[in-house]
Formats: sequence, C-alpha cells, structure tokens
Amino acid sequence: MRSFRKGQSVRVERNATIIEQVEGNPYWYVVEVEGKQETVNLGRISAVSDEARATIDIDGSLLILSNRLSLAGAKDLIDWLQCHVSGFDDSAYEQTREYAPNGSNYHDHLCSCPGCNPQPPDGH
Repeated sequence: MRSFRKGQSVRVERNATIIEQVEGNPYWYVVEVEGKQETVNLGRISAVSDEARATIDIDGSLLILSNRLSLAGAKDLIDWLQCHVSGFDDSAYEQTREYAPNGSNYHDHLCSCPGCNPQPPDGH
C-alpha cells in the first residue's frame, strides 16, 4: 500500500503538502492545500518527486519509474537522459536493430557512463 511522509509534496488536483495520516486509517490523509487543511482519500493523492527514476535498455528503450516530477525532477530526468543517450553510438543503434528489433526486456545495455559500466582501476 502507498504511504506518504509528513511534509511530502503531493498533488490532490492542486499542489498540497502531507500534514499527517488520519489516525487508525491508512486510506485517509490530512493535507494542506492553499493554506487550508483537508482530509482526502489515498486514491486522490499523487506524490511529487524531485528525483527521476528510470532505466534504459540495450535497445535504447526507457522505463521511467517516476509518476509525477517536480520541475527539479524534470531537470534531473533531462540530465540523466543526456548523460545516457550520449553513451550510445551509431554501432549501438545498429546492434539494437539487429538483436532487439522489437525491443527487449533484459537490463544489460550499452551505456558507457561510470555508474552503469564501472571499469576496474588502471593496472588491473
């Protein structure tokens, strides 16, 4: 079940902030919306994230795991995409057409960034 922490930025048709969970009921939260407190059902709340979470596969397909991004989260996603897409060269595009013409579902990819493709220290 989804849960939210006190002070977390969320969306309930408008920008809001979690104040607290209604005592004894995990499906209702008190939120502050435009200076007023409201009790809302969990189904109406979407978390807003400042950090993008995504994966990229060998064929260049993306899975973006973040539901709703703040402006900072959108900028984070753009930076992540620019870093990772630059790691794909023309041979990678040709390889993906050859080996994964309809996409793939495995995590190995051709990204050359240090986070995705760590290299041993020099001399090893």
